[in-house]
Amino acid sequence: MEYDALVAGVEPGGINNAQQVRMLVAYVLSALPEPIDRRLLAELLQYEGLANLFEVSGAIDELLDKGSLSVDEAGRLILSPQGRTAVDEWEFILPYSVREKAVRAATLALTRLKNERENEVEIRDEERGCRVICRVLDGKLTLIEIGLWVPDRAQAEQVKERFLNDPLTCYRTTVELLTKEEKK
Repeated sequence: MEYDALVAGVEPGGINNAQQVRMLVAYVLSALPEPIDRRLLAELLQYEGLANLFEVSGAIDELLDKGSLSVDEAGRLILSPQGRTAVDEWEFILPYSVREKAVRAATLALTRLKNERENEVEIRDEERGCRVICRVLDGKLTLIEIGLWVPDRAQAEQVKERFLNDPLTCYRTTVELLTKEEKK
């Protein structure tokens, strides 16, 4: 296959062909459980070293123009039935490692966005450090709220990141710890 795509930021094994970049965009959308923001998809593929940011943006534009993609009411990308048919025909042209890496990265990003939408973290600067308040929510119901004092803003941000990466583990672990029977 001809190498006709920009390769700045593309790692060895990444995509350096414009047609394959279009295939990769469509494939990722076909594998995700929900639509994804255009910018997020382009940045993820660039960050993972799979495709050049400008090539991904151009591929998205072409796929939208050809009707293989559409956008939902929130402006997120959706694979059309026409695009899904195309993916079914040529998905195995893309290397397995590229497909898996792209889908894994996009899935993690969507999970993180969902965690940010469905949970809360508040950081309050205090006289001698920061107070971090992490909340696991079920709609408007607060299932658990954990307050933690840390000595500085950097640690507060680290606690926030760790919590938002997996708030359910924090919830499960806390509930298990507080509700299990003591061994006598």
